[in-house]
Amino acid sequence: HAKMFVLENVKGLTTLEGGNCVRQILKFLKEIRNAGGKPAYWVHHKILDTKDHGIPHARKRWYCVGFLQSCFPNGKKFRFPESISCSPISAFLDDSAQSCAATAESPNAQANINRAFTQARDRGCNPNKECILIDVDASPRHMSWKSGVSPCITRSRYRGHWISNQSRRTSINEMLRLQGVDPNSIHALEST
Repeated sequence: HAKMFVLENVKGLTTLEGGNCVRQILKFLKEIRNAGGKPAYWVHHKILDTKDHGIPHARKRWYCVGFLQSCFPNGKKFRFPESISCSPISAFLDDSAQSCAATAESPNAQANINRAFTQARDRGCNPNKECILIDVDASPRHMSWKSGVSPCITRSRYRGHWISNQSRRTSINEMLRLQGVDPNSIHALEST
């Protein structure tokens, strides 16, 4: 048996098939037995969001950790980390990046920008002054925006989210920082 394990997946796994997928995973893990026929692992699971742990990026993930009971007798007492204050989004964005006109974006992106600006104003935000990040490449039905926090960065959003008060998309380096990666640690990264 491995001494410990960590599993991670999207939050949606917890609701897939009415939660049955996660229940099956947990059942399987808890049924792993040691040589004496007793459960081998202490198993803990929880949904964590990056923005609750120091980085202004809304990225909810399901985590499951297991500790081999024979190696970690106190593994039953494991607790996931408590929330910590989030750094300001400005610490992750470049001030010197070049802005561009929303009209240079696709019609769908332009519509999402306009819709997000309207929604933000309706909620008392000023998108020209506040840093609002908009998932402009989503379908109109799934468009989202967040003030001071990046919507979830996914493979399909490789072009970046729109930054309202800077009139531009997030750069690759900014997206890396918003995922906890130091861009300087990656060689041959093309600046955007």
